[in-house]
Amino acid sequence: MKSCNFITKYLLLFVMVIFTSLNALGQINVTQSNFTGLVVPKAIGSGTSTRLPVLFRATLSSLTANTTYRYYPQGAISTQIGTTNPGAGNPMFINSAGTTFTYSTAPSVTTAGGYETFTTDANGSYTGWFGFVYTSNANFTAGNVIYPTLTIANSSGTILNRRALDLGITVYAFGTASTNCSFIQSTGSSATAKNFVALYENVSGTGRPVAVTCVENISAAIGSAVTGYSTSAGAWNAIIPNNLTTGVKRIEQIDVASGSIVGCAVSSSGVWATGNVNTVNAATGTTALAISSTDAPLNSCSSITVTGSVSALSTTFGTASSNSSFSISASNLVNNLVITPPSGFEISSTSGGATGYASSLSLTPSNSGVVANTTIYVRIAASTTVGTYSGNIVCSSSPATTKNVAIPSSTVSNPIPVLSSLNPSGIIAGGSSFTLTVNGSSFVSSSVINWNGSALTTTFVNSTQLTANVSSTLIANAGTVTVTVSTPSGGTSSSSNFIISSGGLITVSATLTPFNCVAGSPSSSQSYTVSGTNLSSDLSVSGPANYEFSLNGSTWSSSLTLSPVSSTLSSTTVYVRLNASVVGTYAGTISNASTDAGTQTIAVTGNALNQEPSSIGAVAFSGNSSSSITANFTGGNGSSRIVVVSTAPVSYQPVDGATSTGVNANYLLATDKGAGDKIVYDGTGNTVSVVGLSPLTTYYFAVYEYNGSGVFTNYLTSSSTIGNASTISSEPTLS
Repeated sequence: MKSCNFITKYLLLFVMVIFTSLNALGQINVTQSNFTGLVVPKAIGSGTSTRLPVLFRATLSSLTANTTYRYYPQGAISTQIGTTNPGAGNPMFINSAGTTFTYSTAPSVTTAGGYETFTTDANGSYTGWFGFVYTSNANFTAGNVIYPTLTIANSSGTILNRRALDLGITVYAFGTASTNCSFIQSTGSSATAKNFVALYENVSGTGRPVAVTCVENISAAIGSAVTGYSTSAGAWNAIIPNNLTTGVKRIEQIDVASGSIVGCAVSSSGVWATGNVNTVNAATGTTALAISSTDAPLNSCSSITVTGSVSALSTTFGTASSNSSFSISASNLVNNLVITPPSGFEISSTSGGATGYASSLSLTPSNSGVVANTTIYVRIAASTTVGTYSGNIVCSSSPATTKNVAIPSSTVSNPIPVLSSLNPSGIIAGGSSFTLTVNGSSFVSSSVINWNGSALTTTFVNSTQLTANVSSTLIANAGTVTVTVSTPSGGTSSSSNFIISSGGLITVSATLTPFNCVAGSPSSSQSYTVSGTNLSSDLSVSGPANYEFSLNGSTWSSSLTLSPVSSTLSSTTVYVRLNASVVGTYAGTISNASTDAGTQTIAVTGNALNQEPSSIGAVAFSGNSSSSITANFTGGNGSSRIVVVSTAPVSYQPVDGATSTGVNANYLLATDKGAGDKIVYDGTGNTVSVVGLSPLTTYYFAVYEYNGSGVFTNYLTSSSTIGNASTISSEPTLS
């Protein structure tokens, strides 16, 4: 047994000696394990006199914790994995801090200048940047796939292992054929020297980059570099394959120390604006595609900038509030900038914020990812119920950092009730209890009728009518009673007199709605009835300025005198109209008065609108795509216009004195006014690009001219500009 143990010990010693000897000779095979790529290019160039660095970021694992190792990088082909050959290429050393780049033509783990070092963490891992420069070696023949390798040794120079990266890189030759590659560079961005630049074929920077390079000046001269290689501050140099059908759509600056993105630029088309540099299927060979520092400064990435703040808002239910505004802009965006207010609010980007409000907005960036400075208007929507509202307007465009704009506590109150008439409007003193009907508008379920300031038990009939029982004790004595309507969180209406008469009595029955006229022309007439008993004198009818009265609907005057017969005025119809020459709102009370019988009043209000436009124009279409149509309208003489779009002939007609709501140039986001009719434009311009449309669909357009704004708006509805256009089919997708 002892002899067996002796033999075993010597066999183990022999194996150790052999292993140590192999290490000393460097006889360690290349293995493709524990070397994981993080930022690895898809393509590299080739050629003896057209050299460029091959750079990548990767993680090494399964090493001894907290240990310093020597290494040198090269590039192997697949047949060299599993052999002792680590490939070819001249190392480009990047120290762990990223502060020093060193180019070497003599890789060696035992000779200073032929290796670099790294130190593992507590888990035995290291993440960093590595690189080499391709040479004339056959490994770098066009069409080959190169696997970066590391030859790793201990601090004494004993080789411990050779590792190949898990990702391969395709080699291209410079030239103009579709199978070749082309030189691309910037001779002076704002990127920081010794950081890295990655070129992507998509705007979001997902997947592997097409190319990875360094930001100059790295102070490491590369022998036989491609002609035109720039070492100017902020310059970078790389290649792209000529069969890159998308072109370069995103360029990123990556911090050498952290590996984080610190700057980017995008071109959704792959064509970079300055100099019209087209990177799609490039075919320039060694002639550089020069990306301007204007298009790709690389000093910042996707960003949203908000200027200003929103003020607290307030309104009454049923009426949109006034607006507050802030400004927004963005750069290097890869997606639309979506702006969404909290519940109860709506926003618009229409100049002045008079129209175009919606529950969200989507701003489309330019080809270079820019959203120009845009004013965003916010207001409380007319449909928002009574209460207190606040929250954030969310401004987002992935992957940019979302910006929030706070809306302070804002309130919606009940509307101030409007009292227009009482029925009855008077009674003889000493009578029995009766039901008083109050007519008006803006009544809510909590509204109450007040009798000389004291609330009566009130029944809510609807928004225009309330009733209450008046007990006999309240009408025992003659006098004039003040009747009002009040609403919690709303206010109190103007008053109307209720006459308790010991003699004459005037009775008025009236339900007058707001009047609308065109300035300079009378409105349509409305009417009410008045009667009287025990009258001792004539009954006079008069009203506020610009209101006219008639007994036959054809002869009009500013007042009327009605004479009773035997002290009785039988029920008489009085016609009323508004006839104002100046645009504006006209409100007041109509007085029905007779000596000894008091005065019965009727509240009136009305608007004199702007003149109606007299002519429509023409509509033409351009830029039809699978999801958008641009409409151009000319010739109408309104100061403004709305554009209504539908998938069938438009049936919607706007109403005078009303502001259009739910307007959005995105057909999907605009409010349906019925039968699919949606308002996509409201403003003073003459063109709108309607988006959110379906492919191969015919859309019908109607343009309504109008003058004025708000309650003074006057539409030309007797005729409108109409037309139709169709979207085209969508582009096929590659599967």
